[in-house]
Amino acid sequence: SFPFIWYLLTNLVRPKLVVTAYRSSSLLRQIGVERDPRAAIALYRKAADQGHSGAQVNLGECYENGNGVEQDPRAAFDWYRKSVDQGNVWG
Repeated sequence: SFPFIWYLLTNLVRPKLVVTAYRSSSLLRQIGVERDPRAAIALYRKAADQGHSGAQVNLGECYENGNGVEQDPRAAFDWYRKSVDQGNVWG
């Protein structure tokens, strides 16, 4: 999504997390790679657990929509909340 890409481009201070989050986005949305939602979730979680608020939002969306994980509104809310607590307006 545009907000996520914008976030990546404007927050390159943690390049390792940016690459992890971008790769997971590519795996989930099939951008230049074979679609692999489980691998995408694992990478989103890795970046989200390390505090990447964009990855937290995207992980929340995955739980909200059941994309690559079992649909879980509570988990979605928790990931969105973590992102908002860091000041991310997209959470």
